[in-house]
Amino acid sequence: MDNNIKEDILKAAFTAFMKYGIRSVSIDDICNDLHISKKTFYIYFRQKEELVSCVLDSFREEHKMCQKEMPVNENGNIIDKDLEYKKDELRLKRLRRVMSKKIKGGSNWKKIVNKIGKLERKIRKRREDFLHKISKKLIEK
Repeated sequence: MDNNIKEDILKAAFTAFMKYGIRSVSIDDICNDLHISKKTFYIYFRQKEELVSCVLDSFREEHKMCQKEMPVNENGNIIDKDLEYKKDELRLKRLRRVMSKKIKGGSNWKKIVNKIGKLERKIRKRREDFLHKISKKLIEK
């Protein structure tokens, strides 16, 4: 039963992604199509990026796409985070730790908050760029 729900989610997501585009489809849309709760969705997938990755993996398996056509690691999984992205996540973690030790509302606290905001925007743009690149490759095939 569990495997069927996951497969249903993957099929519904694939259909919605192909019809409306990855960015336009929300987790709510997929859950509403299947008449399941978001809680059920999050049992199988931690976030939308993981769902997109799984959909692309299953699409690649079904169509026996070559490993060279999509960025994959040695395990055959799609690479979704480059080295710079991981460095930015570590920087963000460090800045949040530093911010927690500053006096709230102080000038140094405000400087750290600004740095965190810039870094979060940078990370968000990287995620959006990755989703765009993968969806473009999928459409081109």
